[in-house]
Amino acid sequence: LYPFCMVFDWLAATNNIAGSLGSREFAFWFDSNAMKIFQNFSSMKDFKIAVTTQNPAEIHLGGIYAGLLYLNWIHN
Repeated sequence: LYPFCMVFDWLAATNNIAGSLGSREFAFWFDSNAMKIFQNFSSMKDFKIAVTTQNPAEIHLGGIYAGLLYLNWIHN
């Protein structure tokens, strides 16, 4: 599972994740709202939150959350 999450980390770092959504916004959104994503899908518009400062740790957490949530989606 961890290598799979690392792929998401790489995608987020190279701005290729989530299509037109910015990878930095994507990572920040998962980093701050990962526990809420299954409760309120109407908040998907929050993906467009402008993030002006981003550190690698937050991008890494975003990749891990994205990987876990993606695996949950394809298995359920």
